Amino acid sequence: MNFDEFRSLARQAEELARPSLLLREQLGLTESTVARQLREAQERATLASQFLTGIGGPEGIRALSAGVEEWHRQEKLRELIEGPTSSLARAAQGYLASPTMRAAMGYMDSPSVRTARDYLDSDTMRAARGLIESPTMMFAREAAERASALAMPTALAQYRVTATSLTERMSLLEPDRMMRDGVALEAFARGAAMSDALALATRVDRGILDAARVYAATTMPDLGSLAAHRSLLDASGLWLPRFPRVRLLTAAEKRRRFRARLQRNAEPPHVTRAKSLVHEYERVLREIIDAAMAATYGEDWWQERLPKCGCNTLLGRAAARGGDPLDHADYAHYRMIMSDPQHHADVFSVAFDDSAALAQLIDDAGRLRARSHHAGTFTPEDLRDLRVVWRTIEAGLLALTADFDVDLLA
Repeated sequence: MNFDEFRSLARQAEELARPSLLLREQLGLTESTVARQLREAQERATLASQFLTGIGGPEGIRALSAGVEEWHRQEKLRELIEGPTSSLARAAQGYLASPTMRAAMGYMDSPSVRTARDYLDSDTMRAARGLIESPTMMFAREAAERASALAMPTALAQYRVTATSLTERMSLLEPDRMMRDGVALEAFARGAAMSDALALATRVDRGILDAARVYAATTMPDLGSLAAHRSLLDASGLWLPRFPRVRLLTAAEKRRRFRARLQRNAEPPHVTRAKSLVHEYERVLREIIDAAMAATYGEDWWQERLPKCGCNTLLGRAAARGGDPLDHADYAHYRMIMSDPQHHADVFSVAFDDSAALAQLIDDAGRLRARSHHAGTFTPEDLRDLRVVWRTIEAGLLALTADFDVDLLA
């Protein structure tokens, strides 16, 4: 293999490593043995290619080697090589014999590079290139570029999503139709920005609330059905639940455990699918309120604290009907408990920095819950607002859950 062929192969390997995670998952390539060999080939080939290009290719290496040999043959230059000012010459001479250089030169004909070359011509990669170059993906890239260039309010502009990331999301929709619908394209771009803002949030602060208010003012397109609107919101990133599954107790771990809580509290068969989101989140909200209040005021916090925030009725309901007081709570009780000045200062301020904004979030959740549960008119805008409200509340609830876990050895 000559140098030009090697450099061409390195560029092909670099391009090969670029397809999105979504595409690699669809093709089943992410964890295959050949894919790992290909990633290794790309990394080493790039190192060798950069060195060879920078030094001028094989001709530059031969010239440097000949120069070093000539220096050794001349006594006067030998002193320069061995003297105190010869660091550059010694470095050049040493690099020619270094493990890095030997690996770079030897790697051009290594099994990994041959595997990469063969893989570039495989049926799987031809299928991958065909998918990347398909009309759908070309339309998706063009629509994503238009969406990423749209003007956006200041509160959302800082979370603007790149055209590359938007291409992956756009490919899940009908890109050619999106390009013809400016309202849908704008709603999609702002939805993606709102999704990233919530995904990056560690607590509910003024920036998140401002972004949510701006996004709520976005005009939703007329797509003809709730299913179509749901697909638009899903593709933009505003889908529920949305948690990675990892083991370490990081923010991702907290999200995984939050997902498990939702699954443990899934609606019973008689609860319709339309009500499941509110059913799951409201039960988890009760659990987290109880745990957070107990951590501050003790396990019997409700006996002392509920009367002080105006929730005496919960004590009476629990005494009459059984169960815990929060089992009988509604949205007005959640608001009074969480936005009570003392409770907010002692417990909930770590997650929600404004008690008035927190009260408004809970009121909005209750209002939307009433619309969806009492056979009222439930529009695409209501679906969008319901998702944003609960995702916003969720960002705060995650800040109230444990940051560490203790595994007790047997």
